[in-house]
Amino acid sequence: MNAPSTPRTLDDLPHPRGLPFFGNALAMQPRHFHLQIEQWAQTQGRLFTLKLGPTRWLAVNDAALSQQVLRDRPDGFRRVSNLEPIAQELGLNGLFSAEGDRWREQRRIWMATLNATQLRRFHDQLAEITGRLLARWQRAADRGEAVDVAHDLMRYTVDVTMRFALGYESDTLERDDDVIQRHLDKIFPAVNERLTALFPYWRYIKLPRDRALDRALAALQVEVNTLVAKARERLRDQPGLREAPTCFLEALLAAQEKGGTGISDETVSANVLTALLAGEDTTANSLAWTIHHCCERPDVYAAMQAEAQAFLGDAAIPRADRFPHLLPHTDAAINETLRLKPVAPFFFLEALRDTVLDGLQIPAGTRLMLLLRTAVGSAPSSVPTPRFDPKPDDPDKAEAGPGRAPTMPFGYGPRMCPGRNLALAEMRSVALMLARHFDLEAVPQAQPVSEVISFTLVPHNLRVRLHRRDKVT
Repeated sequence: MNAPSTPRTLDDLPHPRGLPFFGNALAMQPRHFHLQIEQWAQTQGRLFTLKLGPTRWLAVNDAALSQQVLRDRPDGFRRVSNLEPIAQELGLNGLFSAEGDRWREQRRIWMATLNATQLRRFHDQLAEITGRLLARWQRAADRGEAVDVAHDLMRYTVDVTMRFALGYESDTLERDDDVIQRHLDKIFPAVNERLTALFPYWRYIKLPRDRALDRALAALQVEVNTLVAKARERLRDQPGLREAPTCFLEALLAAQEKGGTGISDETVSANVLTALLAGEDTTANSLAWTIHHCCERPDVYAAMQAEAQAFLGDAAIPRADRFPHLLPHTDAAINETLRLKPVAPFFFLEALRDTVLDGLQIPAGTRLMLLLRTAVGSAPSSVPTPRFDPKPDDPDKAEAGPGRAPTMPFGYGPRMCPGRNLALAEMRSVALMLARHFDLEAVPQAQPVSEVISFTLVPHNLRVRLHRRDKVT
């Protein structure tokens, strides 16, 4: 697309009408603000501005332009500058919020341990944890109970993350009450609330929810200290782990011992919490949304069941090392869910230097909001469809077909999520296990299933009754 000779400025862009000082903030409900912004996107176009208090934001409602911005990280754009101090206050200033050289060093360690080689070594353990989830759901099915699938899946993903990234057996799937699981649930909503607050009130006065958050963080810190101590003990007892770590935490501690990396004890702790948070909500909610869509489309789920039966045969649990390159119906359902219910419907960024985007002059310091669901593609006709409609015959699941813009559920460019391979392995494992063993029945609620933004996109009021298809063990 050719830029005009005289770049436009932010003042030239359309914007929804707002109020003095508050701007558009009062039009947005904290738990559903994403829906209001997406509604504006339908009328304001590819590029528009909105104001949250005194701060003006540039909303980018175009997939190709969003990819251009994301490719220019970390040098041209960064996460919004208020994220890092908020993360620091909460003890969460790890890879997700780090910038510049801090990010580069931590990213190197994350990528060295969250790669395909390490994942292959984890296949047996992933199958074991998936088997625990199967047993939990079989018990619920035998009792005829409605299942809070998002809750159970968060336990599953915490168990996977604790084992794979931190080298620790937690088994929250078998516990009625787990300290880590219980307190993790309080953090993402707090981060979301503080990032979108017009004023950082918590630095001056503590409300009851802030005190509850402080207690949760203190309890989590005790657990994190235990995980770190156990990993240090493994390194002492098995010196070879320093050169060949079996998990992310061991690699982080080994790098700290070598020195010269700037990895402090606080950085270690923050990255442990980052791993737990990133591994819990994101994958769990994506799986829960997949189950919700399968309840709405029994034809799609029937195709997944046939595929799971053909793939697994008499086996009860799928093994990730035996996945075919393409599971057409399973992969299509997962990827369609990630299109309609991305983990985060926005990326919030900040320009580090003056730049021009599609003929628009963007000054350094401008805050950008990249819209992932409403974004149009490069072709004028490629307006995303809101209907769950998997395309199992699409050989390239990430590319846009008619009516579909490219999806970016794991980000894009240099800062793409390092846990992508693990997340996809978890999603395929659970989807195949579920389809092999259960029929689904949506449980009617007083209120329909809805989206709630809690830093990630969470399904609210989702209950499912599982019916066993057989007695394979």
